[in-house]
Amino acid sequence: MDDSLLRFDNFELDVTTGELRKSGSPLKLPPQPARVLALLAKNAGRLVTREDIRNEVWRGDTFVDFEQGLNHCIKLIRAALGDDARAPKFIETLQKRGYRFRATIDRAPRPAASRDKVMHAVVPFENLSGDPDQEYFSDGLTDEMITQLARLNPARLGVVG
Repeated sequence: MDDSLLRFDNFELDVTTGELRKSGSPLKLPPQPARVLALLAKNAGRLVTREDIRNEVWRGDTFVDFEQGLNHCIKLIRAALGDDARAPKFIETLQKRGYRFRATIDRAPRPAASRDKVMHAVVPFENLSGDPDQEYFSDGLTDEMITQLARLNPARLGVVG
C-alpha cells in the first residue's frame, strides 16, 4: 500500500513532499517537523521512542542539540495541528520515552497525477513611452514575468515567451 498520503481528522499529510493540509488548505510546517510528523503518523498508535526519531530524522552526521531540536519540532507540529500537550488529540508525550500518534490514520493512495502540463505564453510588454531608449524596461518586465510564472509549479506549468 502507498503510504505517501496520510489522512487523519481533517488533515492530510503528503509524506513525500512534507506538505500538510487542513481541509484542503496548506499549512506551514518546516521540513524537519514534517518528517517527525510523518514518522509519528506512519506509526500511529505505537510508541515512537526519542531514539527512533533521532535515528530516522536526525542522521548520525547531524550535529545539533537533539533534545532541543525535537522539542521545538513537536511544538511546531502541535501548533500546526491545533493540538494541546495537556489534552492531546494527536500527539501524546510519553515522559522520557517518546511520543505516540493518537489519531486514526487513513492511508490513501496518491491521486493519479494529471500528466498534462499547462502551457502559457507571455506576450511581450509594449513600450508605450514612445522613447526607444526605454525599450529595455518593457523587455525586462516580460523576462521577469516569464521567470516568475515558470517558478510557480514547473511540473505542471510551462511558460514560453
